[in-house]
Amino acid sequence: MQRILEDVGTYLNTWGIGTVGTNMFIANMPPSPTKCLSIFSNGGLMSPQNAPYYNPQFQILIRDTAYNVIALGRLADYVFSLLDNKWEVFTRFKGRITALSPPGVNYKDETGNWVYSLNFQAIVTQTDISSPYTL
Repeated sequence: MQRILEDVGTYLNTWGIGTVGTNMFIANMPPSPTKCLSIFSNGGLMSPQNAPYYNPQFQILIRDTAYNVIALGRLADYVFSLLDNKWEVFTRFKGRITALSPPGVNYKDETGNWVYSLNFQAIVTQTDISSPYTL
């Protein structure tokens, strides 16, 4: 799952959303910078036994200052449009990302900053399938 999150971060970076480790983070939302984007693993759905694909889910949280909620909503909508129903995001897998819901305000953090939430599911083919049979 870590590779999927990293690929999403790299893809968003190519669109100028942020830089991983500076204002975009994988599995972490540090207290600083205030304006940042974080990508988290969010479980997923079980695939049928021996299926050549799996269905991981991930969540993106975007935070900005309390007075900048309109711009934050626009950024969330833009990130949504970059990822929903996309095939060419992953560099190490073949797969498609679809949104589970439209972006929306999730909560205000302890300092009053807004945090938007975006939730996605991927359908990813497994590239390391091995057969239990030998010739």
